[in-house]
Amino acid sequence: MGSFLSGEKRPSAPTVGSAMEKKEFPTPPGRVGPGTQTAIVFIKQPSSQDALQGRRALLRCEVEAPGPVHVYWLLDGAPVQDTERRFAQGSSLSFAAVDRLQDSGTFQCVARDDVTGEEARSANASFNIKWIEAGPVVLKHPASEAEIQPQTQVTLRCHIDGHPRPTYQWFRDGTPLSDGQSNHTVSSKERNLTLRPAGPEHSGLYSCCAHSAFGQACSSQNFTLSIADESFARVVLAPQDVVVARYEEAMFHCQFSAQPPPSLQWLFEDETPITNRSRPPHLRRATVFANGSLLLTQVRPRNAGIYRCIGQGQRGPPIILEATLHLAEIEDMPLFEPRVFTAGSEERVTCLPPMAGSTRRATSWCWPILLKVMLVSTPATRPTWLVSGDRMSTSLWPLCPPG
Repeated sequence: MGSFLSGEKRPSAPTVGSAMEKKEFPTPPGRVGPGTQTAIVFIKQPSSQDALQGRRALLRCEVEAPGPVHVYWLLDGAPVQDTERRFAQGSSLSFAAVDRLQDSGTFQCVARDDVTGEEARSANASFNIKWIEAGPVVLKHPASEAEIQPQTQVTLRCHIDGHPRPTYQWFRDGTPLSDGQSNHTVSSKERNLTLRPAGPEHSGLYSCCAHSAFGQACSSQNFTLSIADESFARVVLAPQDVVVARYEEAMFHCQFSAQPPPSLQWLFEDETPITNRSRPPHLRRATVFANGSLLLTQVRPRNAGIYRCIGQGQRGPPIILEATLHLAEIEDMPLFEPRVFTAGSEERVTCLPPMAGSTRRATSWCWPILLKVMLVSTPATRPTWLVSGDRMSTSLWPLCPPG
């Protein structure tokens, strides 16, 4: 080792804080930069927290300083403006109703001494907002309802969303659908219900509900699925009521469609079957055609009544259609009693319309009427006929001699 001569200056040992060991450290929250003295200290700093959509919340911030300081808030670096929903409460920030869209981001509390210009910022804080929002059930596949056919795949989507991701439950006509059934599958991740292959047994009203830590919501609009079964009988042509005169023909038309073709049967009101092979005595003149039409010839009063056309497919309930045969009849008019009119006087004759027969539907009538008047006068006179106070037209009401 070297030695030092008398009078030489011994080098001093390095000291803590000398240029050899001086280091820079990051500024902790609540402090200003290096080389600056500040007296602003955060007593309480905001912290990240869970929040519920639409509920109250509070981000706390308290500072200590020897003089007055101005405290304001930043959201993602931009100043927060007070509103009725979100506003400063002292030095803290209050939320009357947390909004998952407007309150997502990083909040920071800032304290500033307007005299010295000193400023301190708190730690960052944010919300983990839990929410659930209702939506409709919609058809995802195929693209339109018109494309839904038996034995094809049908996919419905439940538009209920939330955070954290909710658990979904599907319903048909109010009955829960379990995941273990073979005729459909449920995808909670995609929020889908898939029916494959879809058949008439899947027809019904579909709805969905979802629940999470936030709460529960059900579909705001449901979906009605209607899948026709080709084996069910469907009405093509329904019979209509008919009115015919005695001894005329009456025709009822009735048709159904299905695959395979449905059966068709006619019944009279007393449940008597009408077929071409066996006809009841009062329906001997009835004929059932291959297209389902029923013809009645030489209609008589005993043929009037209710006829039922019944269609039955391979599956499904029977369809019963009814039509009534009315017989048009008009009863005889009552006879006019002879009356004697005095010359020069005004007389009134009332003529009532005839009563309808079995139909009771007469709305107008036309019938040859002969009114006889015997005048006793000297000399003989010719009467004047009036209708509702007006002179009768002889072209419409011909007069027989002598008037």
